Amino acid sequence: MLNIVNARTLQISASKCLETIKELRKSGKCIVICPDRMALQIEEQIFDTLKVSSLFDVDVYTLSRLSNKVLDNIGNNKKVLSKQLAVTLIKKIVLENDLKSFKDVAHFNGFSVKIFEMLSMFKSSMITPKMLLENTENLVLKEKLADLDVIYTKYEEFLSEEYTDSFNRLNLFTQSVTNEFNDVHIIFVGFDDFTKQMINIVNMFISKAKSVTIGTASSYGFKDINNKNIYVNNIFYSLIELCKTNGHIYKIDVVEDMCSK
Repeated sequence: MLNIVNARTLQISASKCLETIKELRKSGKCIVICPDRMALQIEEQIFDTLKVSSLFDVDVYTLSRLSNKVLDNIGNNKKVLSKQLAVTLIKKIVLENDLKSFKDVAHFNGFSVKIFEMLSMFKSSMITPKMLLENTENLVLKEKLADLDVIYTKYEEFLSEEYTDSFNRLNLFTQSVTNEFNDVHIIFVGFDDFTKQMINIVNMFISKAKSVTIGTASSYGFKDINNKNIYVNNIFYSLIELCKTNGHIYKIDVVEDMCSK
């Protein structure tokens, strides 16, 4: 069961999501998942909302911390490649392989960082350079994608041994969850966008957890909004599509604020 809490702002939807903990914790443990930058703020807000000084049945996690905890518990303790090591690895791959499109710029400062950012974008979107290569006719773009495919393939070969990276670890987390969250209510707050990888994780939680609640900010349900273009609406409509595609039951709670009354 997915509960979508929609409001004009993420702050309002997050506040409403945290209020639901009062009722949810009566039937199971609650795990709140938020972006790294918000973890401390969300913890303080939970204490204020519930008017308590300590909690044993509510935890706040970033997605990476939660996935690490689950994977460590099942014995998967591969070393996670840091960004610095990943950039160094990419530089090594670039220097050791005969690239065509990138051969004249590979030595520039910052080139390996840009390639790392590009690979990160590919992995979070769950696509590969080869997938794009098969669907383009532009010869210049084909040459660049062919170079990226070489780098991507060599990078993944390295990760198949003793190391992994944060993206592969999240994929493994999604595949490894069995009954760890059967009696747990999962609550997502503070996210302004979901990658395809994140949508897959949400899909897993809907199937495995007791319930899932997600705070969104979109124009849905607000007829008085004159400029609806200020809302991207990505998360909201991605969740609706996810539920319709996979047959998940969902409910939408539109939250008004004082200014709209």
